[in-house]
Amino acid sequence: MANTTEKRTVEIIMDGKQPSSTLKGLNADIRTLNKSIRELPSGSKEFDVQAKKLRELQKEYQGLQTKVNFAGQSLQYFKQQLKAVAIGTIGGNIITGIGVALQQYVSGSITYMADLSDQLANIRKTTGLSA
Repeated sequence: MANTTEKRTVEIIMDGKQPSSTLKGLNADIRTLNKSIRELPSGSKEFDVQAKKLRELQKEYQGLQTKVNFAGQSLQYFKQQLKAVAIGTIGGNIITGIGVALQQYVSGSITYMADLSDQLANIRKTTGLSA
């Protein structure tokens, strides 16, 4: 059985032009529609149709703006969390480094004290000071 992939493209045309799907394009469409509505007499059928289109465009614009703002907020939250993780990691590494240095110091001190004790014991034996 052969797998075939088919690619299809759909082109949407409203009122003789392709609708904008970017914030900038929608904003331009809203301004243009607003300008044309101002020239129509209020209460006319054409005015009502254009006003309905304007509300739909404004709703779509608000939806896109909400998505863009949410993406920005998500990125900001991610940056804050990444910063917290980085600070925690650096802090943990510093504490680990201090712990390792302290362990080496204590271990070295114990070894030094044991050697010193052995040397003092040898001196006592040699000088006859041991009881």
